[in-house]
Amino acid sequence: MKKTHSEIISIIQSPIGILLIAGFILRIILYFLFQPYNHLDEVIFQDSKEYHQLALQFFKSGNFIINNSTIDTLRTPGYPLFIWVIFVLFGIKVHLVLFAQIFLNLASVYILFLICGNLFNKKIGFLAALLLSLELDHLYFIYSLLTDTLFVFLLLLSTLYLTYFLKNEKPKYLILSTFIIGIATLVKPIGMFYPSVLLFILVIYTVRNKKRSFSYIIKNFTVILVLFCLTISPWLVRNYSLYDYFRLSTITGISLLNWNAAITIQNSEKRPMSEIRNELNSLAIKNETKENLDNPFYKSKVQGDLALDYIQKHKVEYLRSSLLGMINIYSSLGYKEFSHRFFRTLDYSPTMDTGGFYKFSTTSHRLNSLSPGVILTRIIFVIYLLFSYITALLGIILLLKQKRFVLVLFLISVIAFFTILIGIVGLARYKLPISPFYLMFSGYYISNFKLFKNIKL
Repeated sequence: MKKTHSEIISIIQSPIGILLIAGFILRIILYFLFQPYNHLDEVIFQDSKEYHQLALQFFKSGNFIINNSTIDTLRTPGYPLFIWVIFVLFGIKVHLVLFAQIFLNLASVYILFLICGNLFNKKIGFLAALLLSLELDHLYFIYSLLTDTLFVFLLLLSTLYLTYFLKNEKPKYLILSTFIIGIATLVKPIGMFYPSVLLFILVIYTVRNKKRSFSYIIKNFTVILVLFCLTISPWLVRNYSLYDYFRLSTITGISLLNWNAAITIQNSEKRPMSEIRNELNSLAIKNETKENLDNPFYKSKVQGDLALDYIQKHKVEYLRSSLLGMINIYSSLGYKEFSHRFFRTLDYSPTMDTGGFYKFSTTSHRLNSLSPGVILTRIIFVIYLLFSYITALLGIILLLKQKRFVLVLFLISVIAFFTILIGIVGLARYKLPISPFYLMFSGYYISNFKLFKNIKL
């Protein structure tokens, strides 16, 4: 997919090129408004601190093993390696990692344009790209030392090659798509189950094309599974050699206990989260055997078993909490964080939200307790979210009326995958991989406005 000089000039002068330039200017303005080089305490904390530590460790010693720490088993190597690359090129300057993420985010905007070009047309692609370029949560997390911007870029790039494969059935595109989603899994372990989405998409496209047989699905899915496993295998082998567990990360057990089970208890018993987590982790320690206490993967297994046992006994409350969490993914408003980071309009300490339905509830306090700048940011958040959700829903309805069921199922399968797997945790941050896919529906509906109907790109 090499571009000639004239093609590059043509892209720059095109509407999408102008959008990318305008998007770059906006992101540079936000970068200097935030001044991350002067606010590293707001960049390196909690999860970010762990990614930073792993990148520094690899920079200094060529491995991820940190004395008296198990974060090398909690965090996969993809994002620390990305940070490490920036450190190698420019020195240990965290703010330049965030600057590099500006380009990753803009690349995601352009890739979304290309995906829509394959699935719909360039006009719809431009509109979806415009909406993504203005998406406030994406803008905020560019300037966070977290996996999201890189993961979204890889997810969209994988999706782009998948659309190329579905369009012309060249195996190289399926191989590229699978390899990239494997890399994305090493950035964010939630990708571990993404081959199931690829299988579903293969099935619905094969059913639509009646010339294809069941063996076609089996052959291509075998390629996906083998290549995906090969891509993530170096980290699996590394963990097996060090800890005797052929697993990607310890985050599953930790998350099940400290998020899924803890939030379920909090929603039913209304107790403080810290108290619940201390209680659950104490129970997990009691269930551990002395022989394996030093093995973080064993500890994660014990935590996961304890969490699943609790969830099994409280299915109804867990289901209710999960539904609330899913709602919270879409209803969370990060206007306080956005206002503080870019406009310094109020005092705000960066913390991880406790999930559930609480973040949405906290936005409902009285407006007279907020400054005009924060209120304005909140209004912008609400308007953008309502506009994107309503147009996305109307876009789905319009496509269904036109009987474009396969296309709807394709995009809905990705949205459903991340919504269900994230579920109970319900943070706005976890909407980032989802939003490009529902914005395609928005772009499709908006393209039917009178203003855009006769425009050709």
